Amino acid sequence: MEPFVVQKVDQLCQLLEQAKGRGLPVNLRDAYFAFSQDIVKQYGFGYDENLLGDAERAAAARENLDAFMLKSHFNVHFGWMNFPLAILPQNVIKIIAPGLDEFMQFGKVCFPFYGFHCVQLLLKLAQ
Repeated sequence: MEPFVVQKVDQLCQLLEQAKGRGLPVNLRDAYFAFSQDIVKQYGFGYDENLLGDAERAAAARENLDAFMLKSHFNVHFGWMNFPLAILPQNVIKIIAPGLDEFMQFGKVCFPFYGFHCVQLLLKLAQ
């Protein structure tokens, strides 16, 4: 795991150096989010999304997670809503529950054989 973390640290440093050389600002909130997500997903799930290599994707993922977490208190009181949400088409989920789509896509990549059970687990973890 250490080589992977060192690689991500180097990638983050390189991102900052490139921005400095071009005189461009870096959204540190997105950069550190991408850095931590890449490490956590690799360590926990064996999946490197490489958010650090795609600033737009990192910003979208962070915004989706923020939106999802703002509404996660709803799941505590209305947990029965998880099943109907999980069986809806992806384009409907993007409209109804921004951020949930991010979790569902991640679940499909990391746990393809578990299907709905993975979505339930991710929803439970978000509570």
